[in-house]
Amino acid sequence: MSLHPALEARFEALLAGWRGHEDLRRRSHDVRMLAASRARLDRLRAEVAELRIALHPDDDELDEIALVSRCGTWDTLVFHRHIDRDPTGSFRCVCGDAVMA
Repeated sequence: MSLHPALEARFEALLAGWRGHEDLRRRSHDVRMLAASRARLDRLRAEVAELRIALHPDDDELDEIALVSRCGTWDTLVFHRHIDRDPTGSFRCVCGDAVMA
């Protein structure tokens, strides 16, 4: 199974962020810089995890899925979790478009 190009791009950004954070850890002891770098790294990890679940959920994660829709922008199926439903009952596609349930 190949990964969607958007997921590959975010994964590459995560790897670059991780390498940058590790480099900073080796050359700096500035706690503020390290904390900001770690926060960026954590955001990148969360973005990759969110996109991976939306595009390639594991078998264990399928129980969390409320809706599957076709994203015309990215030309792929998108899995929407129950916890991602907004108060109006709709979902946001990973491409940014609104999806009505």
